[in-house]
Amino acid sequence: LISDITGASGGVVKRSSVRSVAHAMSTSSTPTKPLRILCYGDSLTAGTSPPEFQEFPYAPHLERALQQQSNNPSICMVRHRGLPGWTTDQLLDEVNGQRGLLTAIKAASPIELVILLAGTNDLRYTLETTPIAESVIHLHRVCHAEGVPHTVAIGIPSSAYQSVQPDAARRAQAVNDALAQYCDSESKATYVPFPFGFTQGDDKWATDGLHFSPKGYQILGESLVPVVQNILKL
Repeated sequence: LISDITGASGGVVKRSSVRSVAHAMSTSSTPTKPLRILCYGDSLTAGTSPPEFQEFPYAPHLERALQQQSNNPSICMVRHRGLPGWTTDQLLDEVNGQRGLLTAIKAASPIELVILLAGTNDLRYTLETTPIAESVIHLHRVCHAEGVPHTVAIGIPSSAYQSVQPDAARRAQAVNDALAQYCDSESKATYVPFPFGFTQGDDKWATDGLHFSPKGYQILGESLVPVVQNILKL
């Protein structure tokens, strides 16, 4: 037997009809889980911006812009971990450690995309470009082996240091070329050139000429939106 109940308008509604309506409503309104993105690297991911003590990471700007453009506040969740001063081999050595890449991936799993920005600190300590590029590439492979579907390699940005040290600028370019070549051959990785260069007095840069201003971090985050949209089919 199908029992009857009273609808909001006072009319009689079959319980079977109510169930159908309720099922349709629950199906159409079921929230989708946000896509999870991890940004990982050094102080440029942490958001260091001297002389400010506060950090201004680019990750929240990327998240906000993705949400706004999709008109969906639940479309994604962007988390970050930046380790100021760390070189690429230190990031690689720590990969399984408390602050390491694998730990960060597992903490936010399942991750759909990892964005890596690293190599700037190496330019002061490493004269050879191959070890820098190989370390960054290894970080990408760690992500893929852990099941992350795709990674993004952001190129090493220019800086005040590189403007007075031509050898450092050439090393940065060589690393970026190697990363681009790797990404061309790896379907799970995408290379993105850094979105702006260094100019003395430019308000996108912090006073030390090595880090970005709050505005610079915002521009970096927002510049990644079309890249992420293309990769994740948003």
